[in-house]
Amino acid sequence: MFRNFITVFILITSYSCWGQFGLNYGENAKSLSLGGASVNFTGIESIFSNQAGITRVKNLSIVAHAERRFDLTDLSTFNFGLVKSSGFGHFGLMISSFGIDAYKEQKIGLAYGRKLFDQLSIGGQFDILNLSIDQFGSKSVFTFEIGLQSQVTKELSVSAHIFSPGNVSITDNDELSSRMRFGLSYAPGDKARIYAEFQKVLEFENDIRFGIEYDIIEALALRIGTAVNPGSVSGGFSYKVTKNLMIDGGYANNSVLGSTPGVSIKYISH
Repeated sequence: MFRNFITVFILITSYSCWGQFGLNYGENAKSLSLGGASVNFTGIESIFSNQAGITRVKNLSIVAHAERRFDLTDLSTFNFGLVKSSGFGHFGLMISSFGIDAYKEQKIGLAYGRKLFDQLSIGGQFDILNLSIDQFGSKSVFTFEIGLQSQVTKELSVSAHIFSPGNVSITDNDELSSRMRFGLSYAPGDKARIYAEFQKVLEFENDIRFGIEYDIIEALALRIGTAVNPGSVSGGFSYKVTKNLMIDGGYANNSVLGSTPGVSIKYISH
């Protein structure tokens, strides 16, 4: 009974199970704590948000993330990402799972990123998406996403990313929604960075997201953020355990649906 309730809950809060198929996955604790303003991320975190950013990975980076959507165990998300640099560019793999057996979304992505110039990077990803609903069966589709990042000045960078730009049919009457994201990040000093992002999912309301990250000390950074639609406030931290190992924590609160905690573990080989 409870699992059936959770399935209905997901369908209601997603407006349409098909309409937001492929968009329900969390990213990582850094994104969670910055209001979801992640299109300008660089390094391993960008495997989930803008593959152009993986060109900043120097050798090998791995991230594992878990979050509990609206503090409900049955709405948990688990993400894994890996990026490796090579002489031919940067290659990445991401795997994500959201939901329970009664309603589950899964995503596997194979990514590639490359610097075109010192100030311009491009990246793309081939995606396999699967949606499974108890008593309704399952459906798998294939799509792709592509992004750009430009370091305009030492302080300012701009980014753009689009998910599923083509027409991907799910049923005879439904198509996979496209999502466009535009953002910038600005570093007014050595310790702070400001993120801003505009997001548009076709057939849904626009969303604007903001986040601020500040380095308290070399090993510790604090983050705060907000999102307009749906309205939420968030915060979190990043702590460097060793030279190669980091732990990120994030927390977001939606005034209607409740809170979402998340934690990420990162390994970065220099």
